[in-house]
Amino acid sequence: MPGIYFHSLVGSRNDVEAARSSGIHRRINRRKFARTELEAELADPGSLRQRVWAGYRRLLGARRGHPAFAPLARQRVLDLPPSVFGLERATRDGAHTVLALHNLSGRRVACAGLSALEGADSRWRILVADGSRVCLERPLTLEPYEVLWLAANG
Repeated sequence: MPGIYFHSLVGSRNDVEAARSSGIHRRINRRKFARTELEAELADPGSLRQRVWAGYRRLLGARRGHPAFAPLARQRVLDLPPSVFGLERATRDGAHTVLALHNLSGRRVACAGLSALEGADSRWRILVADGSRVCLERPLTLEPYEVLWLAANG
């Protein structure tokens, strides 16, 4: 089960002033919100908090909706470029597979070698975007800080 810190869900930044003024270093990430302030920021489509919240909701919805993200699903770390963290997750019976690719750098990265994965000769469906199809027979390019979750057709 994912453990997500509340302030991560809403895109909080460090509260340096709270840590400095209190002398308690942990206060840097313990900002207190007025409910109306937080609700207003979450309702504003242009705010950082709303964009982060919407992104998390999309990821959590995709995770909840695919059996390969079940807590007891098999998982292995993929051998990809150093700036890309990739996981292959599959149900115990192998019927459902997901690739979770995360570019942790500020530059575009080509991920070659994904075609060697079992079932990679088929097209994959993007889980966290528009549901378009991706073919892994050629290198896949991830944009800076892009998260891409792909489900095998099957």
